[in-house]
Amino acid sequence: MQGKFSGDEHFIYHFDKVAKKVNTLMKEQGFNRREDNELVGKITHAHSELSEAFEGARSGDPEDKDIKGFSSVEVQLADVLGVLMDIQAEYGLRIGSALLAKMDFNNTQRGYLHGREF
Repeated sequence: MQGKFSGDEHFIYHFDKVAKKVNTLMKEQGFNRREDNELVGKITHAHSELSEAFEGARSGDPEDKDIKGFSSVEVQLADVLGVLMDIQAEYGLRIGSALLAKMDFNNTQRGYLHGREF
């Protein structure tokens, strides 16, 4: 995809590369077992990680108990991103490219607050 923003091609290249690494790691750690490897289950996994970020924010966003130097929200959102990257690599999706296309669409077609009041 030829992007509208500076560095788009680099972003997509590196996003794809990291997604493949995440997918390999998930497989090595047993998270991509055949019986668990359905798209709906992976989306549910991403949702559960997002819910954990929400709970961290509700609790004042303390430092993560396992990953020192990062807040609970940061770590849980990193988990969400990891799951999304795993989904991309496992299913051959183009999430990074879709993100850039969506940004361009929102920037050029939708306007401020997508035309809504709030």
